[in-house]
Amino acid sequence: MKKNLDYLFSESELGLKSYLVIFVIALGVRLLWSLLSGIESFSGPDWVRYDKFSNDIINGNYNLDTGFFIVAPIYPYLVALIKFSFGNGYPFVLKFIQIILSSLSVIFLARTAKLLFNSSLVEKYTALIFILYPMTLYWTHQFSQESLFQSLLIIALFYAVSYQKDTNYRNLFLMSLLLGLSALIKSHIIIAFPLILLVIFFNSKLLQISIQHCLIFLGVFLILTLPYGLYNYKVNNIYVLSSSGAGAHFLTGHNDEVYKYIVDPPKLGTQEHNKIKAMSFDSIFNVLNSDLKNVKEREMFFFNTGLDWITKNPMKTIELGIQNLKNFLIPGVNKNHYSFKYWLISIIVSAPIFLLAYFEIIRQSSINFRKHSYIWVLIISMIIFSIVFYSQNRFRIITVEPWYIIYASSALVYLLRRFFVKAFEVRR
Repeated sequence: MKKNLDYLFSESELGLKSYLVIFVIALGVRLLWSLLSGIESFSGPDWVRYDKFSNDIINGNYNLDTGFFIVAPIYPYLVALIKFSFGNGYPFVLKFIQIILSSLSVIFLARTAKLLFNSSLVEKYTALIFILYPMTLYWTHQFSQESLFQSLLIIALFYAVSYQKDTNYRNLFLMSLLLGLSALIKSHIIIAFPLILLVIFFNSKLLQISIQHCLIFLGVFLILTLPYGLYNYKVNNIYVLSSSGAGAHFLTGHNDEVYKYIVDPPKLGTQEHNKIKAMSFDSIFNVLNSDLKNVKEREMFFFNTGLDWITKNPMKTIELGIQNLKNFLIPGVNKNHYSFKYWLISIIVSAPIFLLAYFEIIRQSSINFRKHSYIWVLIISMIIFSIVFYSQNRFRIITVEPWYIIYASSALVYLLRRFFVKAFEVRR
């Protein structure tokens, strides 16, 4: 027992055997979660859409236009491939792939912690917390973009941090490839790309190298978009980088019904609350039922309708932005939209992570901002997303919260060492 405690309190390096143990534990926890949590794999929020589109793809219809926006391609095409290859056994295979990737992402998140803090102790705590963190576990086996996106983004950012420390073409290519693939799963991460380009640009002191590496990043991403982009240009008369939802989601975040839902929500469980929570907004359905069939025209109409609402409601827009910002920064689920039990559990689980992370992000950024630039890339891009479009817990959970675990682990080590120095003497 003492030996195990010493191991947890020491800076002993993790080797291949340790990473294998971490992977097996993560895999076991995720398998148990999928079996015992009571959360069905088919309960993913957009499964009906992906089920339909994957069947369409198998039958030769490759158009992923919902009538509201064009869906990002990778997940529906992956589901189609698995359905085509495994028939009725596809649920098992899809769940297995998501759980395996999620388990691997634990190792990559832990290794990212080691790169950022040069501490095996922070690495161990990051792995332990992320293995057990319910907010991210929730999505692991559900059939939706969230699990796959989170896993790829974690791996991509490991190579991004590796590139910061060792500016070579391998790290640059892998970060570019994996970030590009992440964007083809969920397009909101594209908001972060200009900030990532700034990080790449300032990573080298040589202007020529900086420009060259920025162009490589952009080039890899644009090449990845070509098949889907050219298809949509031919079929829907619009070149789509990932999805075409900017205008649609802009309107989703700026109308009277979403204002009421976010700022002054109806009572939980009422018909009005359920309707708005499902994003069944009359302002959107009025557009969907119009004669606008051209995707480009429809997107522009969505955007102009949302902009018109902002122009007519400047104070409501400010209130909405402030509340969306608060919803992003405050841990846990929104108490206005979930039962008290689920809200309380989410606060108990996530509040310590958020508070420790915020403390450590500020502390570390004041010491070396450049080294910790990627956490700010994630935070700033998600704040932009929350204010320009809308705040939604699942976007924050899959994008930023794994990195909060890294910084919370570092803060925990810092505070424990400060107050319990003897228990945390460095053993090398």
